[in-house]
Amino acid sequence: MASEFFTEKDNKILSLETRKKIYDLVHRNAGIYFREIERKSKFSTGHVQYHLSHLVRSGLLKEEKIGNHVRYFPRKFADDQKKMMNLLRQRSLRHLILFLLEHPSCHHQDLVKNMGLSPSTVSWHVKRLQQEKVMSCEKQGRNRIYRLLVDKKEHDKEGNHENHKSYFTSRIVGKIDREV
Repeated sequence: MASEFFTEKDNKILSLETRKKIYDLVHRNAGIYFREIERKSKFSTGHVQYHLSHLVRSGLLKEEKIGNHVRYFPRKFADDQKKMMNLLRQRSLRHLILFLLEHPSCHHQDLVKNMGLSPSTVSWHVKRLQQEKVMSCEKQGRNRIYRLLVDKKEHDKEGNHENHKSYFTSRIVGKIDREV
């Protein structure tokens, strides 16, 4: 991020090389876990803990407890983006979302076949995505049709479904796949 977006106070906080490296790591990998930061930065646990807490207290980063895990985000990361990043950082959910992007309406059997997981495991993931309001389920006779829910405003802003799918896949999912 360019320094012109930082206040003088922010620049002072980021003047330490260690802190700047940790900040940049979180900025490039929104939703990253503490251990990932530790591993990627090659800093000791104490260093990472000290500098992360300083960055969070100063407001440059946000930490969010999701389940039993704490994830770190840039300060301007919106709540809906945090939710989506949390879901996309989980391999099975990411795989399911990508499949639904490529196959906008599919049956449960299609998901099971593509994911290589048991039907009950796929059902568990589907319910999780439905609870998070990321996908919908429509009953047609004995079958259920699954679809991703796309925000109409976002969809219109992008122009069409193909642009939205391309943007989503390349910008978010591609980045996560390279990191994992």
